[in-house]
Amino acid sequence: MKGKGKKSEQENFHVPPKIRTAVHDAYKQLVEEDDYAAWQTKLGDNKLKVSSEVNKATTQAVKQFVKGLYHDVQDGILQTAVARYFESVAQKEHKEKTGKIEQHKAKMLHYSRRKRKLQWRMAMVEKKTGWDEAKKRRISNALELCYMSSEEENNSDDETFLKTKPLSWRSEEYTKILEELDTKYERSMSNRSKRQMLKRVKGDMPSMRPKPIVKKEHEWVFAQ
Repeated sequence: MKGKGKKSEQENFHVPPKIRTAVHDAYKQLVEEDDYAAWQTKLGDNKLKVSSEVNKATTQAVKQFVKGLYHDVQDGILQTAVARYFESVAQKEHKEKTGKIEQHKAKMLHYSRRKRKLQWRMAMVEKKTGWDEAKKRRISNALELCYMSSEEENNSDDETFLKTKPLSWRSEEYTKILEELDTKYERSMSNRSKRQMLKRVKGDMPSMRPKPIVKKEHEWVFAQ
C-alpha cells in the first residue's frame, strides 16, 4: 500500500510547463548532441521503465541538466516530469512501430494482389486460341509488374472496391491486350470466385508513377 501511495502522490504532482520543456530539451540534447543512449522502452516483450538499469545513465543526466537550469525544482516534480516524458517517448515509438507494421502489411497485400493478377494474365495468354505462338511470346515477354496499373483499396458504406490509376505513359495497344486477358479470366471464373473478387473501378486521377526504363523489345508497351 505504501508503494501505491507513493505512485499516486507522483501522479498528482503539477509539473510547470517550463520543467516539461526543460526535460524535453535536456533529453534531446543529451541523445542527439552529447552521445547519451536513447531510452529503451522495451526489451523483447517486456516494457522498461525510466528507472530501468539500461536507462539510468540517461535519466540521471536529464535530471542533472534540468537541475542546472532550475536549482529549486522539487525532486518529486522532476521525477514526475521525467517519467511522463519517458511514457510519451514510449507511446510515440509504439505508434511508429505499429504504423510501420501496418504499412508493411498493406504493401505486401498490394504486391501479392498484383502478383496474382500477373500470373492469371500469363495463364490467359496460353488460352488465347486466336493468337499465334509469336504473338503469345511477344505478349508474355512484356507482362511485367512495373507495367501494371497502381491500385488502391477504397471502402464505402456498401462495399469495398479497388480503384485503378491509369498510366499515362502506357500505349493503347498494350492496355487493350490487358483488358482482353482480364475479360477472358473473369469469364473463366466460377460464380463463387466472382462474388469473392473485389470489384475494380477505373479512377479519374492518373498514377504519378514515373515511366520505367524502356527495353528495346518492349517499346510497343509505351505510348509514342
